[in-house]
Amino acid sequence: MEVGQVVRVVGPPSLAHDPEGAYCIPTDASDRGLGAVLTQQVEGVDRPVLYISRKLSQRETKYSTIEKECLAIREPGL
Repeated sequence: MEVGQVVRVVGPPSLAHDPEGAYCIPTDASDRGLGAVLTQQVEGVDRPVLYISRKLSQRETKYSTIEKECLAIREPGL
């Protein structure tokens, strides 16, 4: 996998989501990468719609923990 490469899971866990429903995007960052899960609440349960992640560049690995977490939040499409 190359730095900045987007990986999308097109099979399960995708589901027939409701375009009008509310979505949540929890994010996380580690020393090596960023990740997010697009979820939608269905009958009181958060259901994953899309997983997305990417490796950090060499420069980004030097960021502080809070900077990596902020990068995961602001990174469009990770």
